[in-house]
Amino acid sequence: MRTAEALEKIMMTSRILLFTVLATLLVYYSSAQRVTDITVSGHITGDKGLRLIRNSRSDSTFNNTFLNTGQNLYKARITIPAPELITLAADGFTKVLLLAPGFNLEISIHDSAGVNSIELSGAGAKLQKDYETFRDENMSSYDKTFRISTHTERTKLLSEKLALTDKIVTRQLKDYFCYRIIGLSIDLSADVFQLNENKLAWQPAFTSIAESYLKKHLDDRYNIKLDSFLTAMNGRPAPDFALYDTEGKKHNFSEMAGKVIYIDFWASWCAPCRVESGYLKTLKKAYGNQSNIVFVGIAIADINWKRAILEDKPDWLQLRDANGKVAAAYGVAGLPRYVLIGKDGKVADHNAPAPSKKEELTSKINKLLKQ
Repeated sequence: MRTAEALEKIMMTSRILLFTVLATLLVYYSSAQRVTDITVSGHITGDKGLRLIRNSRSDSTFNNTFLNTGQNLYKARITIPAPELITLAADGFTKVLLLAPGFNLEISIHDSAGVNSIELSGAGAKLQKDYETFRDENMSSYDKTFRISTHTERTKLLSEKLALTDKIVTRQLKDYFCYRIIGLSIDLSADVFQLNENKLAWQPAFTSIAESYLKKHLDDRYNIKLDSFLTAMNGRPAPDFALYDTEGKKHNFSEMAGKVIYIDFWASWCAPCRVESGYLKTLKKAYGNQSNIVFVGIAIADINWKRAILEDKPDWLQLRDANGKVAAAYGVAGLPRYVLIGKDGKVADHNAPAPSKKEELTSKINKLLKQ
């Protein structure tokens, strides 16, 4: 019996040791994949020598990155989270490089009659060549054209350029250009409608990005932009809409003018939405048949919405936002989502309490009804 217990302890210790070793190797492997080795050969003069400058962060320079190993040979090992543009500066000579983790690069600097030129080799050289080819063929005037275009034109350009990235073989290069194209559309969106309509266009490409760092950075940029728009939405006229109910009858926002409106954005696949529907039934019953308040459910791009309505039996107006444009105009980024509109037709709360938060919600509604 003791022998069996001892054997079990040995096996347990072995499993723990194996797990520790595997975890250590995983951490090492992950960090190693974020490293890029750069070797520069050539005669470097001047006080500043060789420098690497991150283009995306003007105040961030890789100080003392290069080690002079003698005989005009300089080596650097840098850690970057994802593919990004970095400028190599030496003797007043600069070269913009696309560096990516694991794509080591060898650079030879030649001085001919006072004119510097460089020659690239290694895995990073192929990446740089492909980057410059795609940039020159497809992106040379994109930023400028995108900036001066109308929103409709921008959405078309956005889709066209993202479609072109499907031809890029190297994953890191594809990720970089998707990141750049999507980022520009986020930054230049003029309102919440443009921001979310553009998102409908770039969402598939965003999903395909493998670099988690780039996806998180885009997520952060989008959320910051969305929050700024939504904060400014309160007190402004509510976006108009014209949608159809389950019987095919058209309903306009204007027909609800002069009433307090509580909008419930939902979908059949959204479990929390379906749960909240029960609370909304109770809430609507509490207000009886008051003519100065209306409850509206808007199903977003949902083909199964009618079946869900038959199952849940909501007794308030149900409409369908077939292409998600109304949701985009109201800044709906997740479900469920609720919006309160005052009698004056202005957004009172772009992120109103859910029906389950009865006291908080009724307090807001009652205040609007008294205005």
